[in-house]
Amino acid sequence: MGDRVRPGELLVVLDARDLDASSSRSASAREEVRAAFPEADSGVAAARANLDLGQATFRRMSELYGKKSISDQEFEEASARLKTAQAAYEMARAKRVQLDAKLAQAEQEVRATEVTRSYAEIQAPFAGIVTAKSVDPGNLAVPGAPLLTIERDGYRLEAASRSYTVKIDLPAASGVRSGLFGRAAFQLGSRAVLAIPAGAVSERGQLQSVFVADSGAARTRLITLGERVKDQVEVLSGLSTGERIIFPVPQGLSDADRVEVRP
Repeated sequence: MGDRVRPGELLVVLDARDLDASSSRSASAREEVRAAFPEADSGVAAARANLDLGQATFRRMSELYGKKSISDQEFEEASARLKTAQAAYEMARAKRVQLDAKLAQAEQEVRATEVTRSYAEIQAPFAGIVTAKSVDPGNLAVPGAPLLTIERDGYRLEAASRSYTVKIDLPAASGVRSGLFGRAAFQLGSRAVLAIPAGAVSERGQLQSVFVADSGAARTRLITLGERVKDQVEVLSGLSTGERIIFPVPQGLSDADRVEVRP
């Protein structure tokens, strides 16, 4: 474990003797089919020549029969020989077509065994580090059971929200491994707001208010609040930029009490 691997690097070699035997049988079956092609082609050629001769003979016999130069039996024998030649030619062609189908099937079996044979050599699909080895030499490889665990170079933090999953590529750092917990902070943009100290707000039921200094007197001002960030709270309505709020609020301060504004 801990070994670094390159893409395509050979990692595991499985015992492939059964696969090799199957591949050899498929290749032998293919060669056997290929060896039958010359004989089949010769058969088709001979049947074609025999058919051509039969057709020429039948045309000549038809002319003689029309002139009453041959008997009915001789004409019928010529017709029968032509039909026999036609049947032999069609049979020879059918055998040749069957060989094509057998060869296609044999080629497919050879390709299938070659693909299966390739599974015996397991290569690294990407660059990374071997983090776990699940088998030892001599163990039985079971379909679906992992042999090695490789972590890809470079890690990614996935932060889920209610609507989306954000994937963040992380820079190289020691100690980072798959499965670790992490946090991500996102800057959502900024906007100008009117904010005041949260401690300046007085709450009575569902009403929020502050004291403002107006012409040397304390005045109660009902306000509507927005988001709160740490010790500051956003004011949505009830205050205007530039107004002076009283904070901290003196104990016992009431509306219309005289106050002194200091710079």
